[in-house]
Amino acid sequence: MKTICYLDMDDVLADFNGQALKYIQYDCQQIKNKSFAELTETEQAIQKRLFFICDYDNTFWQTMPIRAGAVDLYRFCRKQFDEVVLLSKFVPPSCHPHRFRAVSFLKLKWAHHFLSDDYHLPKVIIIDNVKSLLLQNRKDTCQILVDDMTRNISDWEEKGGIGVLYQDNEQVLNALKKIKIQIPSMIVRNGACYPKLKGFSHDKE
Repeated sequence: MKTICYLDMDDVLADFNGQALKYIQYDCQQIKNKSFAELTETEQAIQKRLFFICDYDNTFWQTMPIRAGAVDLYRFCRKQFDEVVLLSKFVPPSCHPHRFRAVSFLKLKWAHHFLSDDYHLPKVIIIDNVKSLLLQNRKDTCQILVDDMTRNISDWEEKGGIGVLYQDNEQVLNALKKIKIQIPSMIVRNGACYPKLKGFSHDKE
């Protein structure tokens, strides 16, 4: 059975929150798991400001730092799974098409700068909010998502994928090692893995 590991870029590999803190002096961890409707007026204004910077300030992506341990996590996944795909969300819903292309290119350039080597270039998919759409039309494929957003992991697991909620590199590596051991005993039906594996979100052992 083929295995694909999807790694979220923002706040799993790239230090998005640290960069946002530098640009807008606000800790976005406070609002990242809220929908726009759940935000206060002040939080909505902060998010809109950040989205505008993400969309129109090229230096936001050009100077984005990588998280400590991210290279080791990526290399581990490359060794353990058949395919590794980086996912990044293009947030602003009303951006101009040429800015979508420009920001997508900057994200791809970031991944190549930090994670490529002489024989490998990372695969990057720019996707909207519904990452679980990637689970469709994947027969005989075990699909794992590592993401720092609770709602993304919940939706992924509900659709039959294996989710790991990112907290730190050690916790994720431990979870992925356990998943790797269990994969040979699994089967895939209509894109969903059975038996369903859950409980990796808070595994630090």
